[in-house]
Amino acid sequence: MPSIDVPEVLDRPHPLVRATRTAMGRSQGTVDTRGRAEVIPLHVSRPLADRALRIMHALLAEAESRGYTADPQTELQRGEAVHTLAIAIRGRVFPLVLTERTTKVPHEPTPKEVRQKERNPWIRFPKYDEEFNGRLALGAPAKSRYQHSYAHSDGARWTLESRLGLFLQDLEHLAAEGERRDREQELVEAERRRRWYAAVAQAREQQVEQHRATVLIEEVRT
Repeated sequence: MPSIDVPEVLDRPHPLVRATRTAMGRSQGTVDTRGRAEVIPLHVSRPLADRALRIMHALLAEAESRGYTADPQTELQRGEAVHTLAIAIRGRVFPLVLTERTTKVPHEPTPKEVRQKERNPWIRFPKYDEEFNGRLALGAPAKSRYQHSYAHSDGARWTLESRLGLFLQDLEHLAAEGERRDREQELVEAERRRRWYAAVAQAREQQVEQHRATVLIEEVRT
């Protein structure tokens, strides 16, 4: 299995890791840098933020050592700017997001909700909440064209760190498959053009023959 070493300490972090660390600030709750420009999109609990950054440092450094690029991307979707981070391999761009998985747990009313319930017995609160469960997952953003094409996460018997080589391998396979489809499409288009030009040449030849036949008929008549 291909492997990518993840450092225990970041002495010289990747520039995007530094930018993301700055964007995180000193928040003690949830770290959410999704939708922010020029940073790594993360959605994790604060205790896992350092681990998440070390994983992304290792992945980005390895991708760049193989000649790929890792750059923030900004696109307009329905008139709004959408910021992502993507690894580009042979002209194919693969957006990434690193998140912490959640578990559904029964909702515990807050003191404020208890007071609201006392004032209004008909009010309804959610039955469940989503809580971080300590498992990191790396993949394409939701609603991306690649949403289900590449994804790895912590498992019962492995860590996300041990799957980074496979993750990058998945992207390389997708890039190679895209190139193969492009070549096939080019061959299809080339054959289509060849047939079109052949048909045009045949039509012109038929026109020439018809013209010659018409001229011969006119000569015979005269």
